[in-house]
Amino acid sequence: MSYVFGRQEAVNAVWDAAKNYTMKDVDGMIENYSPVFGAQVIEDNRKWLNSMEQISMVPYRMIPVKLEGTDEILVLTWSVDNRKCKNGSQQNLDLMVIHDSIFYQLQTVVSVLYV
Repeated sequence: MSYVFGRQEAVNAVWDAAKNYTMKDVDGMIENYSPVFGAQVIEDNRKWLNSMEQISMVPYRMIPVKLEGTDEILVLTWSVDNRKCKNGSQQNLDLMVIHDSIFYQLQTVVSVLYV
């Protein structure tokens, strides 16, 4: 299988979702999700973000790739995630996440694969 560079709009959708995640704005996050996926995850996202005192996702590298011969676009995203939970626990993570086109509005639902 071959890859080519994907569309900037896919990167923009992931970037906007990350900004809204940091602001704990679930409705803003859902705007970047496909309608089907957004409906499936809105309450879980609301519960997750409400459990946080503070949270941030700062992407430092995003690469959109497209599977040749398909409409599938993946956004490979590296980010620093800092989480301070209301229960006092903290996490500082360096993540690599693959967002697929089911996640954002450009196509059809965030499937996320943590590597």
